[in-house]
Amino acid sequence: MTSISTMITGISANFQPLRRTTPASASGETTPTTTSAPSDISGAARTSSALLSSATQSAVISAVADFEDGAAGYLARSSISQDRRQQVLDASADFQKLLQRAADQNADADPKAFLKSLSPAELKVLQDIHGLGTPIDPSGLSVEGAGNLLVSPDKIRDIDHDGFEMVGAAKLWKFPPSNAPDGVKKAWAETTAGMSERDRMLLETSFMPITVAADGQPGGNSAYIGPDADYAALVRKALDAAEYAKKFDQSWQVETRSKQIAALGKFLENLRADAAG
Repeated sequence: MTSISTMITGISANFQPLRRTTPASASGETTPTTTSAPSDISGAARTSSALLSSATQSAVISAVADFEDGAAGYLARSSISQDRRQQVLDASADFQKLLQRAADQNADADPKAFLKSLSPAELKVLQDIHGLGTPIDPSGLSVEGAGNLLVSPDKIRDIDHDGFEMVGAAKLWKFPPSNAPDGVKKAWAETTAGMSERDRMLLETSFMPITVAADGQPGGNSAYIGPDADYAALVRKALDAAEYAKKFDQSWQVETRSKQIAALGKFLENLRADAAG
């Protein structure tokens, strides 16, 4: 099996520098910063630059750079199979071309219409990049489900604010949610750095029972957490639940529970440190 480092080296070999500009300074000049993007897209962007507005060019560059950053992080996970890595690598160049077309045609205004204009092969590219198990049928998708197919997988959005993210017909839940404050995301990243995929998922699902309301209950079928939510209170609630469950654990559950409680405590400490600033 090809090693992760070899795979990442292969990814890097397919990318060339792409310049992303920061907002204009007081003098009206923009400050370019260098990231990287697939060579076919940077070339396509150059050849079509005369035909695109500056706003569209910026959108293309940002979308491609977002995908490059997200793909590198995703493919570096030890839990990703060789077949899945290769699937993403094989579809990446065509996905980036679709990102450019989506920006050119303002697909965000009517993502379902844009998807309906794509060929079966192009829809398969979107399916592969997002790891969907079934072919994409644009006519049966929500606006959110359609729109999220046209962004990097790590940039999907909860557009209807129900606490779930539709990607195609797939309904996803994650913690922290996409609308969480940057400080919460930073504390989460610090807490989970170096953590195995299994332990990270265990920590993440600690919040499912306290954020996903059951059908028939107040807020049923919704897991929405508002942007002003008290995340420290949520963590304390998850800690209380874990401590209570610990009383009923079997011997084979003790180690896992201890890891969960320790990670929740670390997350709370990181949130407090960020708030103290």
